[in-house]
Amino acid sequence: MACLSLHSSSGERATLIDYDDVAPGGRQISGYIGEKNAGVPPAFHRKASVPAADLHSIDPLVARSRHADLVASAVAAESPVPADREIVLSWRRCLGDHHVDPGSSATPHIITQTELTLFKEPVSDVLLHAREEVDRLYAIVRQEDYVVLLCNREGIAIQHRGDETKADEFKHWGIWLGGVWSEHVEGTNGIGTAIAEQRPVLVHCGQHFRTRHANLSCAGAPIFDADNKLIAVLDASRIDLGRSDRTHGLVLAAVTASVRAIEERLFRHSFRRAWTIAAAAPQTSGAGLLLAVDNDQCVIGADHLAREALSLDERDLLSGKSLAAFFRYDCSLFRRSNEQDFPAQWIRVDSESAWNICGDPLSPSAEHA
Repeated sequence: MACLSLHSSSGERATLIDYDDVAPGGRQISGYIGEKNAGVPPAFHRKASVPAADLHSIDPLVARSRHADLVASAVAAESPVPADREIVLSWRRCLGDHHVDPGSSATPHIITQTELTLFKEPVSDVLLHAREEVDRLYAIVRQEDYVVLLCNREGIAIQHRGDETKADEFKHWGIWLGGVWSEHVEGTNGIGTAIAEQRPVLVHCGQHFRTRHANLSCAGAPIFDADNKLIAVLDASRIDLGRSDRTHGLVLAAVTASVRAIEERLFRHSFRRAWTIAAAAPQTSGAGLLLAVDNDQCVIGADHLAREALSLDERDLLSGKSLAAFFRYDCSLFRRSNEQDFPAQWIRVDSESAWNICGDPLSPSAEHA
């Protein structure tokens, strides 16, 4: 298990274990490719001239000179070879669906201040609730020369933290306020691909679709609102000239943890007039799921983790499905008169497993609002 210690500007030390252990679903993308994609233009239907080798092992400084050939080879590959399956699937989208040119030297687009103001307005609540976590994340990763970008669902950076003395350099690479990083514009990257696949992703150097971005490393994770809609992406990126990729997966863990904290704040704010239940399955180290429950002990809200774990859909939430359909618990907990959180252990109805619970009662002001 790999560990990484990063230090904030205040001297605080944060130790992260390997990201697979702290951020379920937030893994570095890897696997195999095999089938030929019928959507690939005929020009790429040829025997690979460059072996589709493991992309992690390629020196990014060397890879730049043959990156476009590597993209073409991997996209056209017909036989199973070790590579990053999800990366190649993204490359295929970029080539076949979005018609992005991997060899283009065009600089990333930076929107104007007027445009930025317009894009910020619809997500003002997200900016408000995310600010503290964006600051916390930057305090952890700034010593490793990362820029932190909070992007809207179109992949436009609407909030950032970074070394202002290097602003011109970061703008040159597009990793600054106003940068546009949707996959259909810039190809495979930590922001746009996180949006396209709706999960945390790490895109390191030559894994980017465009050769121009082969000196960047990006760790991005999507942010879902209380209604399970993707509303933003949090990303940490840096200019990575030949440095090791080992720390980047650990940075992805920090990004994913910050995203989870932002999602919890958004959820609690949305259901501030309901009971909030945080529940974690036994023997798990990942983030717990969140439920909102009314005074009749009916589930009226569920975050994306809860929807998946409990097989909840919109109909269940609109009909107010009983909490008792999922857990056996002490009903007297919902008659508490104080405002203190309560710990408990509830039993899942379908599996008889014991789940750790933390309940947040209604405040008197919310109850009578």
